[in-house]
Amino acid sequence: MPTVKKSLPTTGVLPSERKLRSLRALSALGVKVSDGYDYGLHEALVETDIMKTRKALSAIKTSMSDEVVKDRDDN
Repeated sequence: MPTVKKSLPTTGVLPSERKLRSLRALSALGVKVSDGYDYGLHEALVETDIMKTRKALSAIKTSMSDEVVKDRDDN
């Protein structure tokens, strides 16, 4: 029966009891269960912070509401 004693390497989040029960049930049936780590999917995860997000969004010069009003006026 699988046990998880540490957090996932990419997220630092411990799995919930519901996920652990599901893992045990599926493993008992012989089903391979993966969080993607053993397939290298963790490398595809993009980590960002609020400053990177703000910088990327700062290129947008108008508000979303202005764009909606403009689109409605054009139609």
